[in-house]
Amino acid sequence: MGVLVHPIPPYFFCMANKTTVTANKKNFHSKLVTQDLDDDGVYHIETKQDVTNVINNVKMLSETTIPGKDIRHVAEIPMVVAEQAMREGWFNDTAKMKAWLNNSDNSIFRVWKGKV
Repeated sequence: MGVLVHPIPPYFFCMANKTTVTANKKNFHSKLVTQDLDDDGVYHIETKQDVTNVINNVKMLSETTIPGKDIRHVAEIPMVVAEQAMREGWFNDTAKMKAWLNNSDNSIFRVWKGKV
């Protein structure tokens, strides 16, 4: 079972905090954690996703999909990664998205193995 986690820093746990669950689905859990210290507006988002189904889907697609000349199914991006990209501001940044897709660490999510 593969799980991707956007961690909360260890120093964070020594402060009082409030947790709001923002998503609680079968393979995807997300919560917003806010500090209750001087109301400084600091918050952290913890997201966990079991990506086993995503990986299995990628395997199936890579075995059955024939890439077209002009259009190709390049990858399946897990929701946890999409949320991280939105938070960090690179979701709509073509160059950064291509860099993520071409990074060998993320090849497990690639349907088509060519360079994007």
